[in-house]
Amino acid sequence: MKQYIVDVFADSVFQGNPVAVCIQNDFLSDSIMKNIARENNYSDTVFVRKDKDTYSLKCFTPGMELDFSVNAVLGAAFVITKFLEKNSSEVSLQTIGGDIVVKLKGNMYEMFCPQYHRRPRVIIDYIEKALGVRPLEAYQGRGNMFVLPDEASVLALRPDQEMLKELKGFFVIVTALSSRKGIDCVSRVFSPILDVSEQQITGDSCCMLTPYWCNRLGKNELICQQLSERGGTVHSEFCDGLVKVSGKVVLYSRGDILEE
Repeated sequence: MKQYIVDVFADSVFQGNPVAVCIQNDFLSDSIMKNIARENNYSDTVFVRKDKDTYSLKCFTPGMELDFSVNAVLGAAFVITKFLEKNSSEVSLQTIGGDIVVKLKGNMYEMFCPQYHRRPRVIIDYIEKALGVRPLEAYQGRGNMFVLPDEASVLALRPDQEMLKELKGFFVIVTALSSRKGIDCVSRVFSPILDVSEQQITGDSCCMLTPYWCNRLGKNELICQQLSERGGTVHSEFCDGLVKVSGKVVLYSRGDILEE
């Protein structure tokens, strides 16, 4: 089975989020795919199968299968347009979370995502203890989002991973206004419930960040930077209730997984 390792939301290798993309004629059993995801130990391993005019995807973290992952979808679209459908600038993908179209425009891959609706949550002492800082605002939806005073607070954060698990949701986002010209907001994303302590960069978080910051800043387009060890940049836009996420993808390696 051919496997490609790509870096999503990256200008060059060793940046952004590594994603393993595995090409199959038919899906292996869930147990084998889960074992491959654990063996890879990336935040996303995506399995791709050609189905007539579309491609079906199954996305796994080291801990579980996901219904949807922006990183996995963009990584799969890159491999399809670069190696499987070389003349294509558009690809249709089927995920458990729904059908998605990814377009290649210049050197950027873009897709529309549903916004992750959020509701305010009370800031209790447990949240402050888990994060190590008391947030200014707190929201809950598919994940948790906490607004911190400034970029320095986001960068310095050292949360308690075990306590974060009790907050529920697929991820915990901490975010603040950027202190640098050309960047609108910064964030870090933690997913201990998925066995991923910190995401290097995740497009999914922008489905929650983008509506918030667009509303707060009074604009429709954002440049968001994730302050992880590898870092990465996401271009996002909020329009008609949807979030358009765009970013670059680069190839790190390709090889074969031996099948018994």
